[in-house]
Amino acid sequence: WINTARTPAIYEAAGRGGQGVAVVPDKELVIVFNGGGVDTDAIAPLLFQALRSDRAMAARAEGPERLAAAMVAARQPPALGPATAMPSLAQTISGTTYVADDNPLGLRKLSLQFSGDRDRANAALEFLGREWNVPLGLRGRPMISTSTPTGTPAAISGRWVSDREFVLDLDTIAEINHFVFRLTFDGDDLRIIVDEVTGELKGLPIRARRTSSVR
Repeated sequence: WINTARTPAIYEAAGRGGQGVAVVPDKELVIVFNGGGVDTDAIAPLLFQALRSDRAMAARAEGPERLAAAMVAARQPPALGPATAMPSLAQTISGTTYVADDNPLGLRKLSLQFSGDRDRANAALEFLGREWNVPLGLRGRPMISTSTPTGTPAAISGRWVSDREFVLDLDTIAEINHFVFRLTFDGDDLRIIVDEVTGELKGLPIRARRTSSVR
């Protein structure tokens, strides 16, 4: 589509989750956003402010060194959060399979496995026609897994926010979807609220029920 808010006009294409292309003909400029879960409306003005010249600018002597340092920093994993005690419910529901009612996400089954390790756990889900069996980080540092249905990396983390509530964060990284499952355990029942960070789903309620336990 054509963005006439600027003169001369900009030609743009907008995709889900912040993916987009902007063509600025008078500057011979093409800007590509290739990612998910970002607000390009907030980033684009900063890019246009950064346009200083219609010609190539002189290189800064310290530029390559600063870029190399920034790339090293970007490759470092997030710092581990403090180790906290898990609620007693963690062992009660560990290995238990919950089967969900019919829902738009196609979530059929979900289970969590806690081994007593405060740094990690495991999650098994069946949704969108795929089965996931992945590790997850518990201290604010997602675990990167390639044991996904597509074989592409995913970053998974989780945290207890109360004695009965657990948040499971599943970011497909190489794909666009980034799901956040908010789980509330109540006896044999499990209440789930699902958000998809790029906006595909907002506050989707799902109910599930305990079917079996594996010890």
